Amino acid sequence: ARLRILTGAGAERIEGSQQVESLVLDDGRRLPCDCVIMAPGTVPCTAAAKAAGLPVGRGIKVDRRLQTGDPAVWAAGDCAEVEGCGLTGLFAQAAAAGKIAGANMTGNTLEYHPPVGAARLNALGVKLFSAGVAEGGEVKTAQGADGSWKRLFLNDGIAVGGILFGDLKSALRWSDAIASGQPVPPEILAEFPA
Repeated sequence: ARLRILTGAGAERIEGSQQVESLVLDDGRRLPCDCVIMAPGTVPCTAAAKAAGLPVGRGIKVDRRLQTGDPAVWAAGDCAEVEGCGLTGLFAQAAAAGKIAGANMTGNTLEYHPPVGAARLNALGVKLFSAGVAEGGEVKTAQGADGSWKRLFLNDGIAVGGILFGDLKSALRWSDAIASGQPVPPEILAEFPA
């Protein structure tokens, strides 16, 4: 089976009478296929917040205490756009934010710092791992002879995110490095030929 990964592409429609036969992208390209896997992310529903006069961007804007522009209103989870963090679309992040917002509603002054989000897929012959954020000042990429692929995102020598495709042996080591906030260990840097 051949796998093709597209990023930054929007799906217009899936075609086929009894099963998937092709995917038509929003730029008009038609891709023949027999399986489509999409990860579009979440889109916060902000209509009620906007109607209430709360500041809204991609989500309901909140400070690090998860308080909106109205001191009596708090937001957490998929709908909240946290100052300095952006949107948080993973369950672990939403649960952590909910605990902080709940504590602050009762008089505490805790600040939200999102846990590093990580996801792993091992299905239909696809092995994929992603952790942290897919952006950084420096990006390291390597491809193995077996078709495996890896990309590490760094800011000032500190790993902030990473993606592994095919070979996931480094997943735990990468996840720990990203969560640590410390300079990238030499054994991870050694995975990228100069």
